Amino acid sequence: MKIKLILLFILIFTNSCSIFQTILSNSKSIHIEKFNLKSISLKDMNFIGSVKIKNPYPVTVPSSDLKVKVFIENINISNIRINIKQIEESSFQKGEFEILIPYQELIPIIKKIPDKNYFTIRLDGLLQIPIPKAYRITSSEFIDFNFTESKNIPIFIPLISIENFKINENSLLSTLSGVGSNILSGNNPLNNTSIQLDFDLLINNSYASKFKIKKLNYNLILSDKSFISSSSSDVLNNGVDSRLHINSKIESASITKSAIEFIKRKSTSYKLTSQGNLNFKDLDENVEYLFEKEGILSW
Repeated sequence: MKIKLILLFILIFTNSCSIFQTILSNSKSIHIEKFNLKSISLKDMNFIGSVKIKNPYPVTVPSSDLKVKVFIENINISNIRINIKQIEESSFQKGEFEILIPYQELIPIIKKIPDKNYFTIRLDGLLQIPIPKAYRITSSEFIDFNFTESKNIPIFIPLISIENFKINENSLLSTLSGVGSNILSGNNPLNNTSIQLDFDLLINNSYASKFKIKKLNYNLILSDKSFISSSSSDVLNNGVDSRLHINSKIESASITKSAIEFIKRKSTSYKLTSQGNLNFKDLDENVEYLFEKEGILSW
């Protein structure tokens, strides 16, 4: 009887050790599948990624959290948790994550590296997988799986502006002087009258990283009315900025009473929106951008 118990203990212990060793030797059980700079605005950078976790057990493991520390130039700027759903035996599970980095946190760090045109972002992850009771041969209740992923990102703090703004309103003002107050009261549609908008839309980088915009989409609102909404591939790129010259004719149907008033005043509020994709010289990714700016234009 004692011999049978000893043999049974050896069998259980050997089987547990075998499984335990399989788990410990499986250092590739967690890895980053994707980690990309997704988009840029005038306020922040947005990163997205995904991790893939393999369950090395012949049993299902419960849901757990993957803890990730985010570093920029070795400075811990944030911590995130990625919920990993229950993983069936000998199968995989994925977890998606998103990291938003405001420029107000980024700029103080990159000021400390004035000789670099990129910064290094690093992720340090820890996933603690609970060991099923049947396979515990030590006092530890978890097995730790660690990973580190780093990436060099071009330093890009964007600015968007309107330069050389002009409205050629000669034909409009000539018509106004001829028909008087009827137009201002809205009774005259200004048939066969137009104005010409002429300006440069400029996007540039406050730092040295080179970028390129192939196609630029834009929308310009003047005094709360959309005047121009278009796109163009005629973008002039010189590495540190992208410039698009816009010359657009506004027909009479779009010339409202408020437009006449700000044209005569030679000043108006504006909201400029530009979106599309940009490319960096040292980053093999298409990065989305959405820039919005409001202000006052005078000419």
